[in-house]
Amino acid sequence: MSRKAFEDLSATKKWQITELKCLATPPQSVKDVCIAMNIILCGDDIQNKTWYACQLTLANFHRLLSTFDVDHVDPEQKRIAGELIQGLSEERVKQSSSAAVAIFKFVRAMCHE
Repeated sequence: MSRKAFEDLSATKKWQITELKCLATPPQSVKDVCIAMNIILCGDDIQNKTWYACQLTLANFHRLLSTFDVDHVDPEQKRIAGELIQGLSEERVKQSSSAAVAIFKFVRAMCHE
C-alpha cells in the first residue's frame, strides 16, 4: 500500500509543489498534511512542526523523494504523523488544496501499514 502511495507522491508535478510552497498561511488541513509529510520524509527533527520547515522540505521535495526509503520509517514518526492527520479525509484536504491530496494519501498509507 505505501509503495503505491509513494509512487503517486513521486508523480506530483513541480507546479503542485510550488503551489503549496507559495502559501504564506495555508489552510489548517493543508498545514497538518504537509507537517505530517515533513515528519515522514525528514524524521531527524520530528518536533519541528512549523510551516517554515515544510516549505524547506517542499523546496527540495523531489530530491528528498529520490533518496527516501519507504521501508525504513521509524514507528514514532508514523505515530506522530498519524496524529496530525487524524480526523482529516481526502475530500476535506481536496477542498483546501488539490495539490495536497497526493501527500495526504501517502502519509495516510505510511501511518496505517
